[in-house]
Amino acid sequence: MDYESRHVKWYWLVLFTLYSAGGGYFLFESNPFLYSHHELRAALTAGANARLQTIPSAPAVSDKAGNPTFYARYGFERNAMDSASAPRPKDFEEFEKHAVDFGIPDFKPEHIVGDASGFYLSGRSPWVVALGLDGKVRWKYKFGGAISEKSVAPVLIDQAHAYVIHPAGEVLALNKISGEIAWLIDTHTETVAEPFFWNNQLVMPIKGQPTGVQLVLINKLTGQRAETSPKLEIKPGFQLARASANLLVATVDNKVVGIDPTAWTVAWSQTLTDPVKGPASIADGHVFVATLGAKILKLDATKKGKIDWELDLEKAAASPVAYLPIMHKLAVLDSSGALVVLDAKTGKSLWRYAIENRNTLTETWSARLSAKHIEEFKMDWLHKGWVIWSPCGERRFCVYTPGKGQLISRAPMSGDILALPLQLEKRWVFLLRHKPGQYLVSHVVEANEIKRLRIQ
Repeated sequence: MDYESRHVKWYWLVLFTLYSAGGGYFLFESNPFLYSHHELRAALTAGANARLQTIPSAPAVSDKAGNPTFYARYGFERNAMDSASAPRPKDFEEFEKHAVDFGIPDFKPEHIVGDASGFYLSGRSPWVVALGLDGKVRWKYKFGGAISEKSVAPVLIDQAHAYVIHPAGEVLALNKISGEIAWLIDTHTETVAEPFFWNNQLVMPIKGQPTGVQLVLINKLTGQRAETSPKLEIKPGFQLARASANLLVATVDNKVVGIDPTAWTVAWSQTLTDPVKGPASIADGHVFVATLGAKILKLDATKKGKIDWELDLEKAAASPVAYLPIMHKLAVLDSSGALVVLDAKTGKSLWRYAIENRNTLTETWSARLSAKHIEEFKMDWLHKGWVIWSPCGERRFCVYTPGKGQLISRAPMSGDILALPLQLEKRWVFLLRHKPGQYLVSHVVEANEIKRLRIQ
C-alpha cells in the first residue's frame, strides 16, 4: 500500500471536527441529567452563585403580571369563606392518595399554599418545594447559606409564577411549572413581616431606619425595584387583611391598625387589652379579631376601629374566626378542640360543641351545601345552604349545620390534616402527614363523582 492511499485528507479532519462539535452540542442540550435537571440547576443558581449565572427566562405567558391564584384563608379578607365555589353535596370520600417523597432529609413544610397547579411548601429549611396534585415533586429550589431562626416566607403565587423570599431579603420569581428562574433581586435587608401582593407589585416589608417598616415595592413581571420605598409606622411582625380597595387592616401584638395603601400611611389604630391571634377576618366592612385573652371582638373599619362588641370565650381561640354570610355568624375552634358559633351582629354565643379536634389544622371554613340537603337537615332556605366545614376528631373533617351544630357528614382521612384544602371542582385536595416524616396528597371526592370515576 503506497503512502498516498494512507494519507488523511484535510477536509476529512474538518468534517470530523464539525460532527464531534454538533454531537456534543445536542448531547448537552437534551440530556436531562445535565443543565435541565432541576436539582442541579437549583444548586447552581442558589444564593450568591445565582447572581453569577445567566438567569434563564421563563416561557412567555403574558405581557402583564398574573392575577394571584392563592390567598390564605381563601381570600385576602381572610374570612375563610369559600365564596367562589358552587354548592356541594354532603357526602365525600377519600378516593385517592399519593405518597410524597421530597428527596430532602428532615424537610418539614411549615407554610403550605396552593392552587390548581399544586402545593408550594416552605419552612425552616433552605428548600422550597413545588408539589403536584399527584404527590410528585415538580421542582425544588435551595437557597444558599443557612436559614436564620426565621423561616422562608410562604410562597406567593399568581397565574404564571411562584415568588420565593428568603428571610435575608433575596427574592426570586420562578416559573410555576418548570421552576426556571424568571428574575432575581436581593435587597440585602432582613424581612420583618410576610411579603404580600398589592396591585401588580410584590411588597416586601424590611427593617426601617431608624424605626418602623420600610416597604420594598417590586414589579412582579420584571423584578424591577421601585425607586421609592415608603415607610410605614408600624411594628414588625404584622399580618394583613384587606378591608376595601382603600384600606388594609394589620394586626400586630395587641394592636389593630388601619392602613391606607394609596399612600402607605396609618389611617387609624386601636389598642386592645390582649395580643391578637393571627390576622383579622374581614366581612361586610367589619373587622373580627380573636385574642390570646380568650376574646372575640368586632371593630368598625369605617369608624377608625371603634369596638362594636367583645365576647369572652370559655377557652382561647385556636385560629381567627370564619364567617358565614347571609346569616352573619362566626365559627371558630378553641384551644380545647371545641367548635364555637357566634352571632356576628350582636356578639352573642349561640352554641359550643366539643368535637375534640386532634388535627394540626385548627381552622374552620364555610362553604355551601347543595339545595337538596337544605330541606333534609331542616335548614333555612334564606341562608342558601351555608354550613361549617371543620377538622374534627383525629384524621377527619366534618360538616356541621350553623343553627344547632348538627353533624351532617364525616370524612375519614389517611393522615393528620395540615392545612385548609385546595377547593377544586367536585373534590377537595389535602396535604396530610401520615407518619412522622411521611406525607400524602389526598383527594377527597364527592360521592356521586366517585361512582362515575369507578365506572370509567
